[in-house]
Amino acid sequence: MSIRLSAPIEIENLLPYDVKFRIYDKTTKHDWPNNPLNKGGSTALHLIELGHLLLLSVEILDTGT
Repeated sequence: MSIRLSAPIEIENLLPYDVKFRIYDKTTKHDWPNNPLNKGGSTALHLIELGHLLLLSVEILDTGT
């Protein structure tokens, strides 16, 4: 028997730049600000309720422009 635990949402950065992202749960009015994510990296979000309205903003860092 095996048990596999996984997060409800996983964010993966497939861009060639590092990014910062922010998630806002509009239902509970909870904010997860300024989470850095390196290029090629991913992060799991365990505290997210999939039935809630979630807003995502992404800031791309150091694009050279």
